[in-house]
Amino acid sequence: MTPSFADFLNEDTRHQMNQQQYPVGSVFVAEFDRSHGIIPKGDDTSRNKMFIILGHDKKGGLLGSVIINTDPTKHNQTEEFINLQYPLPRHHYDTFLDHTSYVNCAEIFIINPNTLKRSRHLGTISEDHLEYIIDAVKSSETITPKILRQFALID
Repeated sequence: MTPSFADFLNEDTRHQMNQQQYPVGSVFVAEFDRSHGIIPKGDDTSRNKMFIILGHDKKGGLLGSVIINTDPTKHNQTEEFINLQYPLPRHHYDTFLDHTSYVNCAEIFIINPNTLKRSRHLGTISEDHLEYIIDAVKSSETITPKILRQFALID
């Protein structure tokens, strides 16, 4: 694989660049496939998913995010999983939501920024909603303290 420009930058510079390009609370949409942990619909090989940036690792190489879903109750999920789905009302985010959607706070979706070349910035989550989302993520029993520390969500 050919090295990118970012491969020649030190960790602090990469970290600063990622913080500027992908600020915490920002909502993006990008195309993902099974290699990213996203299951495409039907015969599709990939699908577009919206996600919210929650943090950056200290090395500047990864982003911690949460996925926005349409309906968390579609797939016989556990009560704990359903309780960790934070609703985003359409009327607060009508510039990018067609209907009330749900933030999956049960897991951190780790993204390499190099895979987001074709991502599109959609907007920003309000500070109040972001605080609730981060609190829900921190309360999830499926997210380890190591992962929370990696993205500076806890000390």
